Amino acid sequence: MSRRSSRLESAGYYDNNRRPLIVYRETPHRTRKGNFRAKTQITVTDSNDNGNNSSDHTMFSWKIFGFLFLLLPLCFGCGYLVSSWSSNDSKHLRELQDQLLKLKTNNLPNLALETKGARIVHDRTSEPYQTPEPVMGFIGIPIYRRPVSPTVVIQVRTLTSYSRTVLGLGYLVISLPHPFTISHVTLSHISKDVSPTGSISSAPKEFSVYGLHDVDKETGVYLGSFLYDQDGDSVQTFKVPDYGVFKFVKLIVKSNWGNRDYTCLYDFRIHGHLADCGH
Repeated sequence: MSRRSSRLESAGYYDNNRRPLIVYRETPHRTRKGNFRAKTQITVTDSNDNGNNSSDHTMFSWKIFGFLFLLLPLCFGCGYLVSSWSSNDSKHLRELQDQLLKLKTNNLPNLALETKGARIVHDRTSEPYQTPEPVMGFIGIPIYRRPVSPTVVIQVRTLTSYSRTVLGLGYLVISLPHPFTISHVTLSHISKDVSPTGSISSAPKEFSVYGLHDVDKETGVYLGSFLYDQDGDSVQTFKVPDYGVFKFVKLIVKSNWGNRDYTCLYDFRIHGHLADCGH
């Protein structure tokens, strides 16, 4: 015979047949408590997961930032190296081109030589500049230096010689011994290293070249404008487009490197080939 509790019996736990009854009013409380705990546990678990995910995102962001921080200097360094190599290659290429042009120029015949029949057309050439100051005096009488003829620019001589024509930003016309196709022109002046003053302000700067079929015509065929570099070589050669065959060549000096009174012209050469002989 099962034992019964008097406390439970007085509380109505047993029925008339003395069998235990289920008290359902206690169950909802326990069930809600269990669900609350489960929900609380789930909530806490989700919070922990969110915290871990946030920490992972933060660490990932810092890694990306650090990678970019290391990558940027590398990119700039590579860009600098590429730019430096490109600049050096361009400079080296220009130097090679200049050297090749110098070698070619040395082998180019000068058509504007007096010894080969070239002449200065004086009535189509500006007058040489007369220096206003006397170079010396004799018994109180000033003696002026005679202006140098433009013919010196077509004579065979070295640049170290003092002879040069002095133009007042003028022009000159050269008659070639034969009709020629002009390919290059060369302009020469002493360098700064050779100049007694260390300056060549009277050197030509901008000049233009024209080809003429008839010397009596004031205008001719424009062959190009060029710039003589005062910091470059003393002898500088310039390529001229092929515009035809000419018997006369006109040089016009438009400016110099600072001298307001005159321009010194040491040497002017014309290169090309005979019209009926080909290259």
